[in-house]
Amino acid sequence: MDIKLRTKGIILPINCDYTILKTNGMLLYAGLGIYNGYIYSQKQITLSETNDIDIVNKYYCGFNADIGFKVKLSEHFNLDFRPNFIYQLRKELPSSKYLWTDRLMSFSLDIGLYYTFKEKSN
Repeated sequence: MDIKLRTKGIILPINCDYTILKTNGMLLYAGLGIYNGYIYSQKQITLSETNDIDIVNKYYCGFNADIGFKVKLSEHFNLDFRPNFIYQLRKELPSSKYLWTDRLMSFSLDIGLYYTFKEKSN
């Protein structure tokens, strides 16, 4: 039987990036940062039912390390690809009771479209 844990939250990443390589339309960078936020929904989902649960902290905090690739689409728009490694700051849950939540580390891929506010230079 498959059991899934689905959490929803509002998370604010704060990153400090270091430029590795920069060309006219491309930027390669590495970054470190912290993720902070609030988990507002936690559900356990099986084939037959969905239950509200409360097994992780409502306050979310984690450190991240990443390498990103930004492509310039126009004067104001950029497309960003950021593979991310996140280490959560929380107590480790017992794997005997929460088989799917004992991990404190995760990998993700952030994809974003960015708009830059700046005046045209003459």
